[in-house]
Amino acid sequence: SEVANSVVSTSVFANPEAYGDFTALDADRSSWLRGFSDRILADERVKGRMLDVGCAKVPHELLRRIFERATQVDGVDPQERMKLNPTLTEKWLGLIEDIDEIPEAAYDTALAFLVAEHLEDPTPFMRAVNRAMQPGAVFYATTPNGKHPFPMAVRMVEALGLKDRLASQTDNINDYPAYYRMNTQEQVTRVVRGLADEGTVFDEIEFMYYPCVQWDTFVP
Repeated sequence: SEVANSVVSTSVFANPEAYGDFTALDADRSSWLRGFSDRILADERVKGRMLDVGCAKVPHELLRRIFERATQVDGVDPQERMKLNPTLTEKWLGLIEDIDEIPEAAYDTALAFLVAEHLEDPTPFMRAVNRAMQPGAVFYATTPNGKHPFPMAVRMVEALGLKDRLASQTDNINDYPAYYRMNTQEQVTRVVRGLADEGTVFDEIEFMYYPCVQWDTFVP
């Protein structure tokens, strides 16, 4: 359709010189956080009222510099601990797609840090994010690449029933499932173009990649 064709998919590879250099990446495991935050902060649209989707109880290191640009930061998360987040002005407990109180067309910027892998159904999630954004706003999401071995390892651990057992023993393991249904270019593009067919439009999709060896600390 004409609406769907307005969605443009492009690719940008961040820090391509670091690919394959495991020693350098291992010595500086925060490089991917700086790489993404630098890239996001280079976007002049990142400003104003911001919505942190999956905000947790404290802002992640990646988001702190970004939030310095905000006039107001609001947050939504399904876990009670989000109420402890000191950065937030407005707080909504639950899934963004289930909360009607989140204002429509109110946000200049929306952010979701390591959320996309946990979406059981990405379509209503992306529809809700779009609804909250002003015309011309921007949404950034970071998530593991669905084609990396890490998602395969996580799915195997969950299938064997090991994740819940380990999560009960340490706070370092989250106790909610990972689905990896919006973690490849093909998956994201399919969801966004499907929404465009119903009139919910994201003007452009841009994919950025940054090499990271830190994933091994997150298994399981």
